Amino acid sequence: MITGLDGTVTEVRADTLTLCFSDRSLQLQSGQNVPFNKMRSFEILSVDSEYSTIASIQIVLLDGNIITQDAAASCPYISGDNDIGEVNTSLEKIKRIEFLR
Repeated sequence: MITGLDGTVTEVRADTLTLCFSDRSLQLQSGQNVPFNKMRSFEILSVDSEYSTIASIQIVLLDGNIITQDAAASCPYISGDNDIGEVNTSLEKIKRIEFLR
């Protein structure tokens, strides 16, 4: 489920969500790669307005642990599918993604 900055909620199947149309994970500035299937949710706290590919992110893992760190993406686009069709948006338009299982 993707929640936009404007409050719009869009259901997306968790197994179809990709970053930059192929990555199924977030690459943190520390070098740690966190796969979407290990996350309960992530929230975008801020996006660098000059370089929209760098965002401060809070990740809630399946075990409840929380990681807050900057993440870098090779491009800022998130996409996935729902019952209607394909959903495409960018990091700067997203507040939160929750993986419903």
